[in-house]
Amino acid sequence: MEFLTKVVSFSLNNRFLIITCSVLLILGGFYATSHLKVDAVPDITNVQVQVITTSPSLSTLEIEWQPLEFQYPFVR
Repeated sequence: MEFLTKVVSFSLNNRFLIITCSVLLILGGFYATSHLKVDAVPDITNVQVQVITTSPSLSTLEIEWQPLEFQYPFVR
């Protein structure tokens, strides 16, 4: 508790220093946010692949539910 009292006392005695540091941190945050590259924000969309295939012996539903790994073993 003594440490917290010292911190509060220092902050109250040095208001100009605390306000100046706070303003500099806020301005630095605005600067960093405005220069943020688009690549820094991760893309969280699902990866989707559209496969167009023909199979004369199977119905549409059978083709849709058949795992792709059985038809194309090299695809992982």
